[in-house]
Amino acid sequence: MGSAMRIAAVAACILTLVAACAGQSIVYNNMISAAYRPYLYGYGAGRRDLTTIIVGHPFDIDQDQLDTKLVAMLNESPTFLQPTNFTTTPGQSARPEFKAVILFNRAIVLPNQVCRSPEQVPVAELGTTLRLSATFCRYGGYLSTVTGELKDVTGIDDPRFLQLIRQMVPLLFPPIDPTREDDSRFLIIKGG
Repeated sequence: MGSAMRIAAVAACILTLVAACAGQSIVYNNMISAAYRPYLYGYGAGRRDLTTIIVGHPFDIDQDQLDTKLVAMLNESPTFLQPTNFTTTPGQSARPEFKAVILFNRAIVLPNQVCRSPEQVPVAELGTTLRLSATFCRYGGYLSTVTGELKDVTGIDDPRFLQLIRQMVPLLFPPIDPTREDDSRFLIIKGG
């Protein structure tokens, strides 16, 4: 096992233990499409508006407040690549073929279904667990997706919810090309 892989494995174990010990979020189901390329993110979302569709309403606030606060949290979260501007009201800089779909408390389905018809993804009964899924789409297909869960969220202002968003956004826009075998950046683990 190469030193980069050993370091990545140790770091992943430590992050998992720290999150488990602190009763924090669980982030899983991170997938990158074979069609994903970092330059597609740069072209479709980098330094421009990214149309953002929000489905579900888990908090006791109105939809406009949810949209405003969630979009602000998404925009405050760093990416490995250049920044984007998540927005539910895209301007002229937005590329219409690209979008981010954010689902609250929905069933786990194929990511292309999320891109094609997010409103039709069935609701999941999760008790006190909040599930958040984020998918980066181009036309009707997914480029990347990630899901996270958090128990007993007190509201959209719960600091643990912001931490969940900050864990997920960098995974939604990874700096790797899934077709390259020689990608050995630190903390990038590719399934194989």
